[in-house]
Amino acid sequence: MSAGDDGDAVRAFAGFRERMNARILAEPNQVVRRFFALDTQAYQAGVLDVATKELLGLVASLVLRCDDCISYHVARCREAGVGRDAMFEAFSVGLVVGGSIVIPHLRRAVDFLDQLEAGAPPPPEHAHGCAPGVAPGPGRRRPATVAGAGPGRPGARRWTAASAPGDGSGGAHLA
Repeated sequence: MSAGDDGDAVRAFAGFRERMNARILAEPNQVVRRFFALDTQAYQAGVLDVATKELLGLVASLVLRCDDCISYHVARCREAGVGRDAMFEAFSVGLVVGGSIVIPHLRRAVDFLDQLEAGAPPPPEHAHGCAPGVAPGPGRRRPATVAGAGPGRPGARRWTAASAPGDGSGGAHLA
């Protein structure tokens, strides 16, 4: 992706997510529908305002390395009035918590932000794309917490076969 794409990547992301959400929600599965509804409710204003909740979602998505989730929250942060400087502070927190493995995702997040700032239309309002149990990207596996997985990093996350998608270990955020 690059800002020179005139928002093609933003439109492709939004179109795919919208199309697949309609397809997923057309299924008569109440668990999936309730999870989507719960996720939507979690980001509504409460004691924390929408902008703060979206920044929290952005940081969590960076740490989990879910590009769809990151793009989604970058767009929602912009719609909630979060400025570039505030987003870069959130990016900094995600980078510190997630480590250098977050850098490629940070690059894509900044590129997506650049496209939005250049006038690409944002994705549709709070419509998510991954169902519970779906990995955060093609061919990826869910991160498992492994004590001592990195130097000085007890509880660091790494991908394992034991935490493969669909194994009941939980769902990826629904970007």
